[in-house]
Amino acid sequence: MKILLFVLVILTNSLFTYAEKNQPGLIASQYRVDIASRNLSIARSGRYPVLTLSGSVGTGYSGASKKVTGYEFNGMDTVGYTSESLSEYVLMPSYSYSYESTSFEDQIKDNINKSVGLQLTIPIFNRLNTSLSVKQAKISMESASINYEQEKLNLQKTIQQAYVDASGAYRKFEATRKQVSALEESYKYMDQRFSVGLATPIDYSDAKNKLTMAQSEMLQAKYEFIFRTKILDYYMGREIRL
Repeated sequence: MKILLFVLVILTNSLFTYAEKNQPGLIASQYRVDIASRNLSIARSGRYPVLTLSGSVGTGYSGASKKVTGYEFNGMDTVGYTSESLSEYVLMPSYSYSYESTSFEDQIKDNINKSVGLQLTIPIFNRLNTSLSVKQAKISMESASINYEQEKLNLQKTIQQAYVDASGAYRKFEATRKQVSALEESYKYMDQRFSVGLATPIDYSDAKNKLTMAQSEMLQAKYEFIFRTKILDYYMGREIRL
């Protein structure tokens, strides 16, 4: 027990430093500060022009797409007349064609289309909105920072209280241990007196009851101290073992 208390004294100064870097609640609070800081930077960026580069590439496929694979001349067809007497004809050659479906690979390759664009946005009429957003972001960041500092103070207070409780539990255990030691000697002396008839049964029973009560208090103080040290183990990131 004395060795354990000595270790507690040595580690008290570094305990808060370790807990500050590893306690989930404090880490989450620090992340909220970082997020608020980034949001402030984003809000401030609304004051500057924005140049946007965009591009796209696309293609397509249709099951109805076909291509000519051959043709055959079928003679001349009459398509009209050049006089009212219908004696002069307008002729046009007639062909019949053969088709096949365009393959998926050819369509994907032939139907490719590409585009590239640049867009410049200059914030002229939204400065009031941007200023309002910046002010709100500053308030959020200050609030997150205050919450973080409060979380840190609460953690420090909790650890200090845990150490004080552990130290108090140890001192109580030492006091009860010394009391038990003294009462054991007293009980031995009373036992000797009772065995030779120099003490009454009441005196003997009283000495024994006092020793039993002191032993019980010492046992309670011992486990109270163990419990308090386990709380410190938690803040040090140690595995809790009984």
